[in-house]
Amino acid sequence: MRRNDGPAIATIAPRVHWAIRLACVVNGAFYFVLGLGLYVKAPWAVALWPWPDVGMSYVFLASIAAAIGAPSIWIGLTGEFAAFAGIGLNTLVVNIGAAIYFAVRMLRSEAGLAPAISVCIAFAVAGALLCVWAQRLPVRDPRPMPAIVRIAFVGFMVTLLVAGSALAFQVPRIFPWNLSPQSSTIFGLIFLGAATYFAHGILYPRWAFAAGQLWSFFSYNLVLFVPYFGMLFSDSSSQGAFDDYGGGADSINVLSLTIYLTVLTVSTLLALYMFFVHPLTRIIGKRSTGD
Repeated sequence: MRRNDGPAIATIAPRVHWAIRLACVVNGAFYFVLGLGLYVKAPWAVALWPWPDVGMSYVFLASIAAAIGAPSIWIGLTGEFAAFAGIGLNTLVVNIGAAIYFAVRMLRSEAGLAPAISVCIAFAVAGALLCVWAQRLPVRDPRPMPAIVRIAFVGFMVTLLVAGSALAFQVPRIFPWNLSPQSSTIFGLIFLGAATYFAHGILYPRWAFAAGQLWSFFSYNLVLFVPYFGMLFSDSSSQGAFDDYGGGADSINVLSLTIYLTVLTVSTLLALYMFFVHPLTRIIGKRSTGD
């Protein structure tokens, strides 16, 4: 589908425009609070997850909440509503997959999943509508996506597709810690949704369709760096290997953890370079033209 590029959003009334921007900031703040609740395993936040899980899984969910909140706030601050297209696509993929997974489990006589299915369907519909709406909006920021970002997005997309598919089909030992089968599938769907988010940026190589992904990945990384490095340098054979994060005494998959930390480090360095060094995209002192 062809995008419409333009310097301003002419199809949205000014009051509605500012109301949406405020809602984006509020929504992002909500997800940051949710992420904090999940990180510290607050009872109200943990209760939102449909089954009991180990502590490190809640830390991972906290990173996902931060990854959702960051681009929402960025869109609110910049007014780049066209960037919602990739977010809507991400939301659609994750929730369609989750609804199908829960429905299959319910057909196998597992009770209590109807509310989760309903919520997933509602989010999937909202994601589809958001994608269609945003796809029709002009792009405010005309800057091209730098080649280094597009190349990195291809790498991220492929990594997420491979890991997400393996997790969705419950291949063991993909994560640094042992996952329950149901968490493995949902986490895999989250990765597959993120892959479509990066794919959207690859297909539409504008900085407007890269900045949100980088803010998302950067926030995700910040949540995970400390616990992941803590796991890397812990004694995986000891009873207390996961005590700081409530993960239990399962052994740590060092290879998976090392690969994960490598991806986190590369994506963090890329985000820092693009936001603070690259002359075209840096936040302070950026140039309006040139790559």
